[in-house]
Amino acid sequence: MICYTSHATPIAAAWAAELLAQNPNASAEELKQLLLAEHFQ
Repeated sequence: MICYTSHATPIAAAWAAELLAQNPNASAEELKQLLLAEHFQ
């Protein structure tokens, strides 16, 4: 998984859980791209 600063990790984990819930068939690479897209909006 992508490394974040410690205070951001719970937020990133929540995003990942939400993305996974919304995209249950997504691959790890797809989820990573979605996370990056969310993170840099």
